[in-house]
Amino acid sequence: MSSGEVKRKYQVVAVGAATQDVFVRSEQSKVIEIREQCKNSSYLAFPYGSKVDVQEVLFMTGGGATNVAVALAKQSFSVGCVSCIGTDEAAGTIEKRLERDGVDTSMLIKNPDLGTAYSVILTSFEGDRTVLVYRGASESMTFDKLPLDKMMDSKWLFVGNLGKASEAIYPPLFEEAKKRCSNCIQSWCSDVKERIGSKCWYLIKR
Repeated sequence: MSSGEVKRKYQVVAVGAATQDVFVRSEQSKVIEIREQCKNSSYLAFPYGSKVDVQEVLFMTGGGATNVAVALAKQSFSVGCVSCIGTDEAAGTIEKRLERDGVDTSMLIKNPDLGTAYSVILTSFEGDRTVLVYRGASESMTFDKLPLDKMMDSKWLFVGNLGKASEAIYPPLFEEAKKRCSNCIQSWCSDVKERIGSKCWYLIKR
């Protein structure tokens, strides 16, 4: 660290979704193709109204913020995570997993009115995946709920995709990061730039 560089608590703070993921594989899955004049579509199918045997069930944590936070913590970076979760069992699982991997969980935002985001990943016999997503608390993040003083005590701020319901926080968050945080990077779906506007995109890119 150079003599003029400000010492910060975190090397990276990751902002974004935190989810409980369940991977399910069944050999009874079927892939149905529907042909149209201009395109072909494929659908994952199971016998309607029946019980379907599964060969594998795997519980994991996921989400843009938690995945990045855990990966960096395992590389010995000091990392904090900012995500909205519920107060249910899935929230406890996510929090314990982050703590086990060395991620600071003091900035997790708990919403008692919504469940923690949950995904069921259905894997076909071909290996392709179809994902059933409940976004829940992950889309309840608002700018006024953010622990800004702690977040900005970081050299880097990583901002993942928050979904349309929480995109309003992007412009004020990046303005704050521009003033108080050393560096800021993003990871979004391709259509986010169009929705949030060029000014916000300029702030994150400069």
